[in-house]
Amino acid sequence: MSGLITLAVSLTPTPLCESATSTYPSLLPHPESKPSQVFCHVTQTFFPAAIPLSVRSPYLNGWYFPTNGSVLGRQWPSFYNPSTQILGWAVFVRVDDATYSFLGSSPEANLTVTLTNTVVTPTQTKVTAKAGGMEFNLTFLNPIEPGDWVKQSIPFSYVSLTANSLDGAAHTVQVYSDVSGEWNSGDRTQIIHWNTMTNSSAIYHSVTLQTPALFSETSSQAEWGTLYYAMELGNAVTYTITQAATSRNNFRINGVLDNQVADTNFRPIQNNFPIFAISRDLGSIRATQAPVVWAVGYTIDPAISYSDLSGAPPKQRRAYYKTKYADDGSLITDFLNDFTNASSRAQKLDQNTVRDAASVFLYGSTQLTIGTDEKDVMMFMKNIGGSSPNRVNAVETLYAAFPAFMYLDPSLGAPLLEPLFRLQQSPNYTIPYAATDLDEIHRRIELPNVTGSNTAHGQGVEQSGNMLIMTYAYARASGDGNIIAKYYPLLTSWADYLSNTTLFIRNQTSADSLSVSNQTNLAIKGIIAIKAMGI
Repeated sequence: MSGLITLAVSLTPTPLCESATSTYPSLLPHPESKPSQVFCHVTQTFFPAAIPLSVRSPYLNGWYFPTNGSVLGRQWPSFYNPSTQILGWAVFVRVDDATYSFLGSSPEANLTVTLTNTVVTPTQTKVTAKAGGMEFNLTFLNPIEPGDWVKQSIPFSYVSLTANSLDGAAHTVQVYSDVSGEWNSGDRTQIIHWNTMTNSSAIYHSVTLQTPALFSETSSQAEWGTLYYAMELGNAVTYTITQAATSRNNFRINGVLDNQVADTNFRPIQNNFPIFAISRDLGSIRATQAPVVWAVGYTIDPAISYSDLSGAPPKQRRAYYKTKYADDGSLITDFLNDFTNASSRAQKLDQNTVRDAASVFLYGSTQLTIGTDEKDVMMFMKNIGGSSPNRVNAVETLYAAFPAFMYLDPSLGAPLLEPLFRLQQSPNYTIPYAATDLDEIHRRIELPNVTGSNTAHGQGVEQSGNMLIMTYAYARASGDGNIIAKYYPLLTSWADYLSNTTLFIRNQTSADSLSVSNQTNLAIKGIIAIKAMGI
């Protein structure tokens, strides 16, 4: 799963009605739209291969992977590995005492919403569906916050829901959502503990492992974090923690929850799945006055263990938002309070980015961190999926993503490059060309344990060229030349290496694993990189 996703949604309409104007709820205007026609109903029949739901970090990474005949309301979301790692996440809507599943494969809801449209933007997935006499819009918002490193590093997403009447009549509406401990570990036999907290403005569930394993992963999921599910306090907001079937059946029958942590039997994730639910009764409405908003998050502290080639012990690094938030409770409150503004910022970014660039989902593979000194900022980017998963700051992957980062937020160029520069400025780094990543390419060490490597490889021209071009691109886009000044001797050594090897390419491998002599693409990259060094 790379950073770039191209979408095409095909809708199959039912027969035409007699009047009004033709409307096609698709991503693009329909080329055959004609006046005096309207579709009574449209049902979405084709989806992108992967739809992002909650994607803010390598460990908060929930997706919907459509299959032939599947619908969002009858399939569980997955961690980015769709084959094995289900994430328990359900959304129900209850209209005039009939309960419909909007997200997840919950047998307790015997009805399913009818999907009519799905739109995916750089920051949002917007799903429109019908249930009873109401139309619902379910939006998964993953903010991109250019220039605000605190907000950008917050590992939380929003889920919001709005509704309006299709027939003009008022309908009684209740909405419900829950998550399971499957977000906490790739090992579903792990025992989890849970709690429900309230503060001045929010209610939230928290879930942790009984035995967390610091800087450890199972099936790419972190084994030492805390799952949160939250909502602002308000009229008719109810919650529960109990076994999945009990919670969902209670909502289906009553439309509300019991405001209790009814289940205190801490147990393995998969044993009578305990779930963490929040619902809201909207009453009799024709339309929602404001969105119903949940927040889902997964925090880890410390975030990363980093060691270079100096021989010093590994150093723990924290998520950048810790420069502002000492505790997660205040973070949750501010995040929920910021929804309206965050949504507005996202809408503006989406409009500009969709107009000017491809859809970009890069940030969900990154973690922005600080060391003991708050000026020590590094950003780590994990390869997700593909033939070489778990590599950290893989230079060719970073190079492919760099134009998008420079377009969206040039300030991130320095912290993305810093870990690579810091590794290679050490006197213990003895290779005359740039590294392929922060780890030995075949070792594929997992993200939380980032250990520098001094291993020779055959991509000297490829990676040295990439580093020089990215450094120049960052300096030009940001106007910041400090990183060039700081690492000028290292950059010069790579330029010298390219000067001696680029003209006649021998014994070099490209990022595409081509190893033939005199590769034109590699030669051109080397020439461009030498020029970048000379500007």
